Amino acid sequence: MPKPKLVAFTLHQHPNPKAPVVVLIPGVGCGCSFWASALAPLTPDYTVLTFSNPGVCGAPAANLFTVEELAFDILSVLEDFGITKCHMVGHSMGGYIAQRLCRLRPDIVDRLVLISTSYGGRATDQDITNVLSYMLPIWPKQRKLVRTNPYEAFKFAVGRDTPERNPEGYAAFVENRTNPKTPEEVYAAHFFCAIKFSGLAGLPNLTMPTLVIHGNDDNIIAFEAGKEMASRLPNARFIEKDCGHCPPFEDPNMYADIRTFLQGGKIGQVLPKAAPLTAKELREDAIWKRRRMGTLRMTALFALSKGLPVGVQHWIKSFTG
Repeated sequence: MPKPKLVAFTLHQHPNPKAPVVVLIPGVGCGCSFWASALAPLTPDYTVLTFSNPGVCGAPAANLFTVEELAFDILSVLEDFGITKCHMVGHSMGGYIAQRLCRLRPDIVDRLVLISTSYGGRATDQDITNVLSYMLPIWPKQRKLVRTNPYEAFKFAVGRDTPERNPEGYAAFVENRTNPKTPEEVYAAHFFCAIKFSGLAGLPNLTMPTLVIHGNDDNIIAFEAGKEMASRLPNARFIEKDCGHCPPFEDPNMYADIRTFLQGGKIGQVLPKAAPLTAKELREDAIWKRRRMGTLRMTALFALSKGLPVGVQHWIKSFTG
């Protein structure tokens, strides 16, 4: 089997070759290990295929890539395994990748689960400001905190009461983020990939049954953006969680909810549908994609994390790639 160019994967094959397949795609800085807690609840009934983003858990390191390139890479793995139908689960940037893959090959995806994500685009402009204000593991001060006190460093990624309410879950999250530690240049490359994505115009075409899960205390991708996405999807149900950006670690019931949904259960609420996108909104989204909002700020981030030439290179590609 040819190796994918950008991602790595782990296949947990069910003894029954006809068992349904669940594909798990993680977000920024994360790989297959992000889904460790999914195996016990899912592998009894499903073949589970987990993915790692570039530079994490054995995936090839890369400086420049797009959500679409990652979606093509994952699609190539599905084709190599002969998978013609699957359920797909994406967290954060993994939700962007899942949306793009669903647009490329809607026939492959039976049911879609989108966790702590949005359609990207203009919905991410405020998210970028929030993320930079928390500084993440890329900036020198936060990098030092990750090294000296990771328990404190990663609190920005979870709900404000998660460390006290679910100490075991938070400890598992911190362990996942620090052992092994994701290099800051990998975080930077992933963020630069994520902020260029907009799937707004394509939401009406994602007609498969979809479950949107979002924490109401999410500091990284705004809760309201996830809710708006659910209201624009034709066949979506929405679950609000009392947590932050990482329900797989913060909410012990999340995988039970996902199993119920994958097995056809009606879980969550159906939100009032948003009005169809107007020509003005579609035009604004197209302009946003051309201008790649936020890239100047991210260029500064790259200049600090990898050096000025690489930062400029990323900036140029954002307008030409």
